[in-house]
Amino acid sequence: MTHHIVRRKGLTVKLARRMKLTYPRAIMLVQRGMIHLDSLITHHMPLEAGDRAFWVVEAYDEGIVKAVVTP
Repeated sequence: MTHHIVRRKGLTVKLARRMKLTYPRAIMLVQRGMIHLDSLITHHMPLEAGDRAFWVVEAYDEGIVKAVVTP
């Protein structure tokens, strides 16, 4: 639903964002080896290609999930 439909119809939109202990739990699961994040890194690029990394991520190009830029 786009903002202009909400405005035209006079709708009230209420949002809730609740994270509670999400980050500490996620970090703990990674530290214990219960979740492996290496498979999320699909692209490794040198610092010289940093600008290209940002463009690829922004465009969701080349099947990218996560790019790591290494100095």
